[in-house]
Amino acid sequence: MCIRDSEDLVYALIEIINKFRDSIKPYAIELIKELLKICNAIQERAKEKDGGYENQESKMKEAACIDAFGVILEVIGHNQSMLQQIEPLLLPVIRNSFDPEENYSMSSAVDLLSALTYYTHKTSPRLWEFFPLVVSITVGMPEEVAANEAIKQGGSWAYESLKDLITSVQNLVTRDPEGFLSGSSANGTHVELMFTLINRIIEISKSREHEAESVLAIKLILSMLEALKGRLGLYFATIMRIILNELSMAKKSVYRKILIQALVMCYWNSLENTLSILEAVGTTEATLAMILDESETFTKNFEIRRLLYGLTTLIEESYILPLHIKNKLPDVYKTLASLAARQVEISDKEESSSCDSDLPSYEYMGEASMDKVCEEIKVNETVEVAVGERKRGRNKQQEKLAADAKFYYNPLASVNELYYIKTKLAEFAKKQEKLFKELEKSLTEKEKEQLSNALTRANGYQKQAKKKNGKSTVGVNKAK
Repeated sequence: MCIRDSEDLVYALIEIINKFRDSIKPYAIELIKELLKICNAIQERAKEKDGGYENQESKMKEAACIDAFGVILEVIGHNQSMLQQIEPLLLPVIRNSFDPEENYSMSSAVDLLSALTYYTHKTSPRLWEFFPLVVSITVGMPEEVAANEAIKQGGSWAYESLKDLITSVQNLVTRDPEGFLSGSSANGTHVELMFTLINRIIEISKSREHEAESVLAIKLILSMLEALKGRLGLYFATIMRIILNELSMAKKSVYRKILIQALVMCYWNSLENTLSILEAVGTTEATLAMILDESETFTKNFEIRRLLYGLTTLIEESYILPLHIKNKLPDVYKTLASLAARQVEISDKEESSSCDSDLPSYEYMGEASMDKVCEEIKVNETVEVAVGERKRGRNKQQEKLAADAKFYYNPLASVNELYYIKTKLAEFAKKQEKLFKELEKSLTEKEKEQLSNALTRANGYQKQAKKKNGKSTVGVNKAK
């Protein structure tokens, strides 16, 4: 197969692949190999140029090839046999693009890495090699920070790309929890590197007086909490310290909300350890009151999902609660009923939306409303945007929104949160019938009706979640 190294032709190929996805799949690996020849030829010619417009053109063509790799990778999807063949072909291309001189192709390479870490179910050592690299080029390794004041204050050369690179780091953790806990590189263990990254993001955001950047650090914490239930050991206390410290100073709503999500996921990850830490500082009751009070401000699917998981854990494991918290369970149950009803409203709105995409409403959409997101990620709509004197077929901002939503592997997504509540409450009702009846009595008739409606529809939501995300990883029994 011979393909000329024309940027326009590569984007035409992308359109053909999008249109004939099923027919193209058997030829995906061969297409990648042919595009690699073009990409390598472009790189060789770029080395011969001494800057200027021709060099710029070469870099734009290289970015086009990487965009094509991304589209082909979507066609391959979760086919693990094909992924094992293409990973060693694509990773060198991604690595070459992680360079301060590759301003055209790096964004495309970041998206490609996100897709690879998402679709690959068994993370290879080659993929883990990108973890220390990401830390180095964004926030700097400790020795780099110590030697360079500019890196200390504002991060390394790729810091502005961190918001896009975060997805790949999260996927490494959620796809390969064992590799995360046991792995290491020349720069330290993976866990040590993670806390280096988290602490540096918070440090830099304070130095730049841009609190919202710290959201990225808490997303990394959430990945650990959600992928490693009960397995964080001594690191759990470190996570709690970061959350409580940042929550005491948080000013912006977006930051405060994600910190509260992380806090309730600490309940879910290890309620015993969470209570021990909160009791030691005398803030257990105040913390719960704050969560319940502010629960009314959460309006997004992913936010409410986490609140539901965390608050359900308080009821499920009520036998370890101190008496002054156990007395608050009626308030917890009422909040649970309210959140469940709100989640049904959100789900109904999403189902009736005109958006043609099946992308989940993860937090990577930022503060944008679901309606706006749906409008922006319509993948069938071609928007031509000038790049230099050429045009590229898809708006890069649309691609970024789509990539952020599609390529984060959330280990909780395979179990619908309402289905999770239903199974846990059913188990609780059998084990602690008297307490369950007391909690039921605490609800008004309207609240009972709303909760009943949400739990009745839970099985249907679970079928949708299983269809989209596959086998459950959070260990719930079949609900009846």
